[in-house]
Parts: sequence; C-alpha cells; structure tokens
Amino acid sequence: MDAITTKQAEQDLDGLIERVIADVQPTILCNDKGDRVVVMPLDEFNAW
Repeated sequence: MDAITTKQAEQDLDGLIERVIADVQPTILCNDKGDRVVVMPLDEFNAW
C-alpha cells in the first residue's frame, strides 16, 4: 500500500484517483498533523 502526503495529493488529485482505480490498490494519505486516511476504489469499499 502506497502512502503520500496531502500536499502531494493536492498536486495531482486526478492522477491519484486514476492510479488507485487502475491498480485496485488503496493509498494512505497523511497530513501535517500525522492524521491518516485511506483512499480506495469505490467498488472495493462497497464489497465490504
């Protein structure tokens, strides 16, 4: 699972979304405070 900062995601959000969907691989987003979230394909999320 890849991890990127929110600043990196801001620079290419469309590219991030395309990579997450194409790779069917969740990505961790980290902010400056150390908070983390996961971006994943909607189909994978709905399968839960």
